[in-house]
Amino acid sequence: MKKLVFVILIFLAFGLVLPVFAAKDNKTNAQSKTRGEGLQTRSQNAIQHMSEVAKQVQLLLQTTTKGGIGEQVREIAREQNESQKQIEEELNKLESKSKLARLLTGTDSNALQNIKAQLVQNQVRVRKLEKLQSQLTSQSETALVQQTIQALNQENTSLQEKIATEEQTKSLLGWLLRFLGR
Repeated sequence: MKKLVFVILIFLAFGLVLPVFAAKDNKTNAQSKTRGEGLQTRSQNAIQHMSEVAKQVQLLLQTTTKGGIGEQVREIAREQNESQKQIEEELNKLESKSKLARLLTGTDSNALQNIKAQLVQNQVRVRKLEKLQSQLTSQSETALVQQTIQALNQENTSLQEKIATEEQTKSLLGWLLRFLGR
């Protein structure tokens, strides 16, 4: 009996909510196209920053720094390389979800949480690189580490924009899925 009442409530909610979304969709169709293009651009920006970071990481891996600092820098570069792969996979998960699925269930919250975790790890790596940068003696190595730090910061900004955009995605059943997921 409770299930029947629940199902009836869901159908009533759809009956009341769908016309509102349809009217809103017709009214703001041009805005949604612009926002969709903005979403696409943000994703492209994130991917572009990732490739820039990947280039810098490869350069760091190839450098030969004297002392233990060089090995620490290379270890950070290897960690970042792995992180890049994970971020790319999570971004692909977000992008592969169809518009209808997004409308019904919202964004992929697991992928979003994984990206947030990688963002935090990127920030930790930036702090480590900044600390190691002050210990480097070579101007060229210092400049290379500085460029890597800048690329990481740009990627972090791009990822934060992507996260904010995804979190603002509205859905019909997302609230229900979040409620049941607790």
